[in-house]
Amino acid sequence: MDKIFYEYNKATLNQGAVRHLDGLVELMKKYPEMEIDLVAHTETRGEKRLNQELTDERAKNAKTYLVYKGVEAERINAFGKGETTPRNHCVEGVECTDEEHQENNRLEVLIRRLGKPLRP
Repeated sequence: MDKIFYEYNKATLNQGAVRHLDGLVELMKKYPEMEIDLVAHTETRGEKRLNQELTDERAKNAKTYLVYKGVEAERINAFGKGETTPRNHCVEGVECTDEEHQENNRLEVLIRRLGKPLRP
């Protein structure tokens, strides 16, 4: 899942993010042994320390939402990677458009364990 994006300098979940997280909730209900990592990223504009804090907050907010929707907290690891792993060429000192920077303001969902689905 790589369709969850954040607005510049914000940690709040937008409607698109909520829609994708709701799909993740349904998947995690179907696979009750499923365990995931929520990994938040940001673009390289701004101060590194603040970008790290922003991604920590983004990951925390996504985990809080999933737990609120009924997923057990122990099935979710959530952490930020700051600006350390951009998706594209937009690194410190490289000229990029706002759209190119936006590609890096994202939340990745990594499946650590899937398990067996519930039987219908």
